[in-house]
Amino acid sequence: MGIGNTENNLVLGSLESEYYSLINQVHSSLINNIMLQFNKIIIIAVLLITTSACVEKSKLATNKQASTEKFQLNILEMEFTGDCWILVKNLDENTNVITGVQAADSKIQLKLPNKHNYKILIGYPSRVNIALNDQVIQLQTRSEQPIALYLNQGTDRFLSQ
Repeated sequence: MGIGNTENNLVLGSLESEYYSLINQVHSSLINNIMLQFNKIIIIAVLLITTSACVEKSKLATNKQASTEKFQLNILEMEFTGDCWILVKNLDENTNVITGVQAADSKIQLKLPNKHNYKILIGYPSRVNIALNDQVIQLQTRSEQPIALYLNQGTDRFLSQ
């Protein structure tokens, strides 16, 4: 019986050794898989953070460009309800952008670079509707007396009437 017991013990010891070896292999394989999955998650997180930062940077650049573009040109629109004499003058270059009588029911749109100062003379203010950059301008006088408006460099609104 002693020999059989020893053989059984050797077989059991060998099986136990194989069992622990197999468990270690499975354990190592699981740990490696978990580490691979964890690394994938880290990479995805880094990509998401990087992409998010790039999108935010792009939005800031777009907003900055849009605000810069907004003030590069002033859009002056005039709609005439009756014949009206006007003058739009670039004061820096001492040149007339437009001058003369505008007919009733006519419209004009001028794109004025905001790097210059302008003077706008209106012969019959009650006969014109005026907007600057889509903002309707309420003229202080609605009489038949001429008025002058001034659009100064770097601004997007009339500073005086």
